[in-house]
Amino acid sequence: MSKIFRVKILKYIVALVLLFCLFQAVTAVHAERPPPDTVYVSGIVTGDQTGLPIPGLNVTMCDCVTGSSIEASSTGTDGAYYISFYVGWYWGGEYCFYVSASGTNYISEYHYNAKSLSEATPVFTYPSYAFSPYIINFSLAT
Repeated sequence: MSKIFRVKILKYIVALVLLFCLFQAVTAVHAERPPPDTVYVSGIVTGDQTGLPIPGLNVTMCDCVTGSSIEASSTGTDGAYYISFYVGWYWGGEYCFYVSASGTNYISEYHYNAKSLSEATPVFTYPSYAFSPYIINFSLAT
C-alpha cells in the first residue's frame, strides 16, 4: 500500500471513531432525561361558613378556552379530591378547575371563587418532577 492510501484510511478510521463517540454522547444525554410524567392536583372542598368538608362533589379539570372536561374526581368523606393527568416530556398546560355542587345547598364555582369559566383563574401546570403536586382548595358559598 502506498503511503497516501494508508493516510486516507487512517483519516476515515479517525472520522468513524469520532462519529461513534459523538453518537454515544448524544444518546447518553437523552438517556438522562426524566421519563414522561404526570401532573398531580389535590385539594379539599369545604363550606365557606362552616369550614366543614363537603363529600360527594365532582371536581373537574377542564380546558380554559372550551370548558371541556379533561379529568375529574369526586370528593371523599373528608372533602378531599385527587386528580392525576399524564402530560409527557416537559409539557405543561393551562387548566381551569370547577366544582359542581348540584343537588346541594352550595353554589358551584370555578377556581378562584369564579362563577363562570371566563372569570376563572387558570392554573399553569408542570409535570410532577418540577412543581407538582398542586393544591387547589375550594370554599363554597351557600
